[in-house]
Amino acid sequence: MLKRGLILRIIPYSDSARIIKCLVDGEGQQALFTRISKKTGGSGHLQTGHFIEFRVTDKKTGVKSIKESRLDSALGANFLVPQAYGVWLFTLELLNKSLQDNFNIPELTKKMDQYYSHLSHGTIPFEPIIPLIILSVSYGIFDQKNTGIQASAAAHSGLNIFGIQTATNVPMVSFDQILTRFTNHFAIQQIESLDLL
Repeated sequence: MLKRGLILRIIPYSDSARIIKCLVDGEGQQALFTRISKKTGGSGHLQTGHFIEFRVTDKKTGVKSIKESRLDSALGANFLVPQAYGVWLFTLELLNKSLQDNFNIPELTKKMDQYYSHLSHGTIPFEPIIPLIILSVSYGIFDQKNTGIQASAAAHSGLNIFGIQTATNVPMVSFDQILTRFTNHFAIQQIESLDLL
């Protein structure tokens, strides 16, 4: 059966193999094994941040192996401008460091598809507070009904696309405060992609 996923991280396993951490539609984060061709230097579509369609072997135990893969036909051809790419890498790092293997959060893959589509078409601002809030609300660690967000009007408009409307006349929190809450919740020591923003 054909599956869809977002590649969050690629871990070298050997000269000809990789372990891919992938957010799989309806299954959560999965570790997948794949071999790369020495003749072609690898599979160009198997890159961090790419959406793929793939099939896996029917293993009962252990890491599943990708037996065939290709770029997702819906999102694979959409590329990001440099300003958006840093925010996308930040989003991928937050996902990779916060998700547990095999724990599915309903609608998370759909939200990431939608977010990427808006980023690639320039219909949402390239502000890191947007993916941070989307993930924080999805994980249940941000209460949008009782908390306000210190952000630009464009960021608030971007959040509205995802049905996130923050309260007014309540305590306001900044990007740094929300990020600190997020990293503390998941015991994340460092977010390297912040240097790109």
